[in-house]
Amino acid sequence: MILIGSVSTKFKDENLIFGVGACLASFCFFFTLGYLARFLAPIFARPISWKILEFFVGLIMLALAFMLIFASF
Repeated sequence: MILIGSVSTKFKDENLIFGVGACLASFCFFFTLGYLARFLAPIFARPISWKILEFFVGLIMLALAFMLIFASF
């Protein structure tokens, strides 16, 4: 809520439109997440799938960390 509230201050005249858009995006994200979970459950039943996913999540986190470190220079 704090993040959405702080971002919404950039849209002075369109607060209602921003709020509706944020709610719609949230609904779409969680609906898609729940819907795809049913299809991805057989894939993630194997431990190797979780290791591959965690590897890619780790790469993304490292990339973001380096971007934040080098953005301050």
